[in-house]
This record gives sequence, C-alpha cells and structure tokens, in this order.
Amino acid sequence: KRQIMDTDQIIKTTPVDKDAGSKEIEAEEKDRVRSNFFLYDLFNLEKKSIFYFWAIIRVLECLLMSRNYLYADEYWQGTEVAYNIVYGGVHLPWEWQTNFRLRNVIYPYYLAIPMWLAKVVGLDTPLVIRLAPYVAHSVIAVASDYYFYKVTKKLMGIQVARVTFLYYFTNQFFNSFMIRCFSNSVE
Repeated sequence: KRQIMDTDQIIKTTPVDKDAGSKEIEAEEKDRVRSNFFLYDLFNLEKKSIFYFWAIIRVLECLLMSRNYLYADEYWQGTEVAYNIVYGGVHLPWEWQTNFRLRNVIYPYYLAIPMWLAKVVGLDTPLVIRLAPYVAHSVIAVASDYYFYKVTKKLMGIQVARVTFLYYFTNQFFNSFMIRCFSNSVE
C-alpha cells in the first residue's frame, strides 16, 4: 500500500514483509521520488554544494548589480566613512559630524578592513577600492541568507524554509537593497 504524503515524508510504504530488502526498496523509492522533484534539492542549503551555489550568486549580485547609483545613503552610511578611515580627506555627512554622531562605527570599520588590506599590500587601485566594501558586505549578505534559512527551517520546517528561501532570494527589494552597503542592510 503506497500513499504520496507531504515532502517531509515523501512516500510512506507499508510492506507486507518487513525484512531488510523491503527497507532498501523503500529507501530507493524515496530517493527516486526526491531526485524527480527538482526543487526538493535546489533550495536545500544543508548541502554544501547548494549553499556554495547560492553564496556565489549572492556575491556576484553584490559585485555586479551594485555598480549604479541607487540611493545616496549607500555611500554616506558606509563606503565614504570606510574610505575616510583608511585614506582620510573625505567630508563626511552631517550624521558623522562630532556634534551629532548618529551612526555606529562598527559597520564602516568592517568595510574598511579590505580597503586597508589592499592599501597595505599595494593593490589599492580604484577598482579594488570600489569593490572592496562590496566584497566585505557580501559576506554579511550570504550569512544573512543562510541564517534566514536556518531560522525558518527550525520554526516552520524544511519545506517552508525552502519555499521561503526561494521567495526571499528572488525578492526585488532584497536584490536591490540588501546587496548594497547600507548600514540598514546589516540591521
């Protein structure tokens, strides 16, 4: 007797003979059904190869899709401040002036690390300095993706986590703002 169940219990079988052979057949049947369901594994971040696939896509988004000017705070909240930390000579926005000090310095210092490393090594070309904060930010974006998946899986189950990750990863807002060096993206 076979019943197709939800994808957590792909196929539930009740064999007449409960020997080792029937358990192997049951396992093979589950694997066959899972392999036929393309999305079953495509969003399973528990597999390292799938995680690396989505991580590479997110890093490429951070590096390639952030070449245009979207919003001034992208620069004022992080990259200009990070550049000022490493090179100096930048007139900072009002929220960074000593009279106000509204922003936290942790994020700009984090973005300054790859700039500083490039300066120390002597690779501080304009392209490297422009991309360095986005490389640092892509690490945060990938970690955000992964832990979003983990929390959703823990609270709602693996199937909900996979579908939610699909919507999260293809959301236009996240693909426009989350990949940019806003301090709000980190928050």
